[in-house]
Amino acid sequence: MGASGGIVRGVFPADNARHSSASYEIAAADQIRLRKEIADAGYTLWGIYHSHPGGVPWPSQVDITQAYYRDLFYVIVSCGPGKPAVGVFRIVNGQVSARPVRILPEA
Repeated sequence: MGASGGIVRGVFPADNARHSSASYEIAAADQIRLRKEIADAGYTLWGIYHSHPGGVPWPSQVDITQAYYRDLFYVIVSCGPGKPAVGVFRIVNGQVSARPVRILPEA
C-alpha cells in the first residue's frame, strides 16, 4: 500500500508466492517491483495487506511471527461470513497494536 500525507492513495497487489490460504509471502522479485511502482507513483510504502478468507481481521500467530517490518502497518481484510471487515495493526517484537481505520470517500 502506498501513501502520501499519511493517507493510503494506492493499493499495489502481489501474488501469494506460497499459494496458501493459511500464510502468505511476496516473492523477492515482486517486492522489488512493488517498491519501484510505489515510488514511481510518488508514494511511500505505508503497509502490507492480505486477507483472512474465513477468519477475523486480527493477526494470526503466523502473521505476528512474520511481521518483519516494524515501521509498516499491517492491514487484514476479513472475507468471512457476513459483512467484510478491515483491521489495521502495528506489530513490533510480537506485540500487536490495533490502529483506527477511517475510510474516506474517493476524491
